[in-house]
Amino acid sequence: MLTQHIKERCQDRNVEISENILSNLASQCCCDTALLLCRFSEIKNDSDKDFYDREESNGDLLFLIVRRKRPVTIFFRRSDQNNTLDGLRVNLIEDISNLF
Repeated sequence: MLTQHIKERCQDRNVEISENILSNLASQCCCDTALLLCRFSEIKNDSDKDFYDREESNGDLLFLIVRRKRPVTIFFRRSDQNNTLDGLRVNLIEDISNLF
């Protein structure tokens, strides 16, 4: 079952992905994981505000963060940001963008 937070983030980011898919992906993670779901050819964001507005999620990558086998949040991130284990605060980063 998805939390209200992740449901709202999907809606805010205009991400259409089923609850079952998110839950199934999360259940396969062995530790705190950042799943790279999609690579876009251009920057996407929550609204028409400036791409570098700190209150907006924006970027050309779409990540799902999984903790304790549960999807906890989903967000856009720019590929020029610190997309490392420490930067994403996870133990593992998996690129599954080829599945979508």
